[in-house]
Amino acid sequence: MQEKHDEPLKLEILFTDMNAEMTQFLTTCAHKFQEEVLEVMKDQFIERFERRIADFFKDEFDKRFGSQWHCLCGQFAASVTHESRTLVHFEMQFSPQEKRPHHHKSESVADRKRNAPPVRYWKVLLFKAG
Repeated sequence: MQEKHDEPLKLEILFTDMNAEMTQFLTTCAHKFQEEVLEVMKDQFIERFERRIADFFKDEFDKRFGSQWHCLCGQFAASVTHESRTLVHFEMQFSPQEKRPHHHKSESVADRKRNAPPVRYWKVLLFKAG
């Protein structure tokens, strides 16, 4: 079964020591997040959005690769000890239309900008504690 991803998603891996299976799973999770969270909540401001991202990726990796995964999202500085071949630092970007794809024609551009989440991309660090 081929995955369907109509909306643009940019996922850039800034650094990783993960194997190909884990990095492919990361891509799958990013698309799943887009479909299950962003599409469902497209007309709503999502509170604690960075926390939502971190929880989502941690839970998905815990289920697939065992517990003890940690995920940081947003602006951060980190010094971590992790298991070998379990670290990835990446950036996710969704187009503004994906966050609020259906707007009312009467809604002004200023209103759309004011109602949209304040950031357009998120930096994420995901790793398994070592």
